[in-house]
Amino acid sequence: MLKSENSDRNSHTRREFGALLAAGAGLAVLGERTEAAPAERAQQSAEPTVSSLVEIKEFSFPQGKALAMKINGADDETLGYVVRCPKGALVCMNFDVKFMASKGKTVAQIWAIPGFDRILDAVVKEVPEAAAKLGVRPAMTAKEAVLKLM
Repeated sequence: MLKSENSDRNSHTRREFGALLAAGAGLAVLGERTEAAPAERAQQSAEPTVSSLVEIKEFSFPQGKALAMKINGADDETLGYVVRCPKGALVCMNFDVKFMASKGKTVAQIWAIPGFDRILDAVVKEVPEAAAKLGVRPAMTAKEAVLKLM
């Protein structure tokens, strides 16, 4: 039985995702700030925050948990999706899975993502060797691939 939970309340998960972004995708992570002068505070209020940049959903299965992450850009533009599992990850087509695989990452690429709420209905497109060894195959659903990566 699939159970989806909004984990915005879990700051540990956000830090973990920030570390994943910094290490895996080469993106900057917003850190803590010192108190700014009033003029600087006005400028900072227009800057993005972690909660506006990242949406996270947790999916629970009998075999374990997976975290689905949606990375937002300006004006709620979607920059990418990642589904992190215990043995690897699924990433959208905005990520270079061949490069990630060359760095020793176990990843597979998903496409035809019907939206963040239905990300597990996406279809696996590209499967590098490490993910294939775990049973991930092209044309399976993201949910089937997640279960292989548990």
